[in-house]
Amino acid sequence: MKNKLLKIIQNIKITTNYLISKGFDEKKIIKNDLGEDSIIFDIGSNLGSFIRFISSNNKNKNLSFYSFEPVSNLIDFQNKLELPEKHKLISNNVAITTKNSPVKFFESTVSSQSTIHKETMKIGKTKQEYEVEAISIDKYCHERNIENIDLLKIDTEGNDFDVLVSAKNLIENNKIKLIKIELNNNEKNFLDICEFLFKNKYELIGMLNHTYVDNKLIIFDCYFKVNKL
Repeated sequence: MKNKLLKIIQNIKITTNYLISKGFDEKKIIKNDLGEDSIIFDIGSNLGSFIRFISSNNKNKNLSFYSFEPVSNLIDFQNKLELPEKHKLISNNVAITTKNSPVKFFESTVSSQSTIHKETMKIGKTKQEYEVEAISIDKYCHERNIENIDLLKIDTEGNDFDVLVSAKNLIENNKIKLIKIELNNNEKNFLDICEFLFKNKYELIGMLNHTYVDNKLIIFDCYFKVNKL
């Protein structure tokens, strides 16, 4: 397992993308894999750009979006989004962690950099810090009788693995179909995520949105899909 993961890491460093040469098409994936009555969880939803992206490519489907964002003014912005009549947005002003208790949150001057882990801020500086309510995905879904998630997107500036583990029960039972994660170029974090998902029958199906600084890959998005065969 470790050798396989290390080989993936090596390929990322050497080439632009491990899978992009295979023609990964994000729009095609979200159109084909999201059916009627799909449920989408957006963890670290910020201004709702991913929600708008999914919505604009699935206008005629009944979709339920669950957004999770600790910064309250960003939730206010999301609630003003104009979505198709068939699309429902349930916004949650909370953080997602495994702890199910308040956590310290660092709000950045650059909204996309706000995080539970101050050391992961790449640009901007701390605007203010405060405690926010937090809950695990498993607990949130259990309390609301949500049995399946069709797409889980995670962009939490360094808290990605903890967010995944907060959905441990759903992932182990293959109740989440697609997972998209924005990753920093942290080898251990990537290895931990891949190992956790691979052992639970998920495949790495695509990588995109590469950001380079000084010819070094620092941010990239990964798509994982459950394979029950």
